[in-house]
Amino acid sequence: MKRIFLLLALLPLFAPALRAQDVRKHYTSLATEKGTLYFVYPRKLAATGASGGKASLPFDLTYLTSADSLSFTVSLRVAGSGAVDSVHVVAPDGAQLSVVPERIYVDARRSGYEHRLRFGIPFEAARRLYEGASPYVLRFFTADGVCAYAFKAGAWNKERAVMRRIFGIFEMNR
Repeated sequence: MKRIFLLLALLPLFAPALRAQDVRKHYTSLATEKGTLYFVYPRKLAATGASGGKASLPFDLTYLTSADSLSFTVSLRVAGSGAVDSVHVVAPDGAQLSVVPERIYVDARRSGYEHRLRFGIPFEAARRLYEGASPYVLRFFTADGVCAYAFKAGAWNKERAVMRRIFGIFEMNR
C-alpha cells in the first residue's frame, strides 16, 4: 500500500518527462572540424492571403555551432522569373528582419519558376520566432510582387513545441 501511495505521489514529478516529444526524428547532426552541424528536416509553410506564389513553401534549416546564425533554404515557386530582392522575417511580436537571400538556382517549371534560395538570420532572432502564440511570417519580395507564407494555425502548436526542444539542444551544444 505504501509503495502504491509513493508511486502516485511521485508520478506528477515525472509527468512532464512522459509528455516530452522525441525530436530526434526531426533533425540529424554531424560532427565537423568547424563544430556540430545540425540539419532540421524539411518543413512546409502555407501561403497567406493573396500570395503570388504556390500554395506551400518547403524549407529546411541548418545550424553550425561555430556560427551564430541559422540558415533557411527554401524552394519558392512563383509565376514570374523576376529575382527575389529581399525576404522579410516577421516575428509573432511584430519585429521584422530584412535579409537579402542568396540565389542557389532558378529553374523553369510547368506553371512558372522555382527559386531555390538560402538566407541566414541570427540565432537569437531565429529562436524568438518559435516563442510566440502565433506563427511567424516569411515575406518574399520579387519583381513580380510579394509572396507571404506562415505555418497553418492547426500545425503551429506542434511545430513550435518541436522546434523549441530542438533549439534547447542547440543551446546546450553552443
